[in-house]
Amino acid sequence: MLDPSHPGESILLGCLGKGPDAAGAAALLGIPQPVLDEVLAGRAPVTPDLARRMEDVGWSSASFWLRRQAAYDAAGAQAAVA
Repeated sequence: MLDPSHPGESILLGCLGKGPDAAGAAALLGIPQPVLDEVLAGRAPVTPDLARRMEDVGWSSASFWLRRQAAYDAAGAQAAVA
């Protein structure tokens, strides 16, 4: 099974690829751009608050983003044990 990518990659390719740039997306989501930049770079997780904000702007459901983050976290934990 392939390791799942960080959700930030999906946000970058799927949500920002056909919409606003990172600065515009941060404004749309109501978060500071450096916070979004960290998520997009895979250095910070998609939090429940961010997931809810993404759902509010129509970027899939909060549960979708939280499941993606959980899958990424679980794969990282599994790799650390191996």
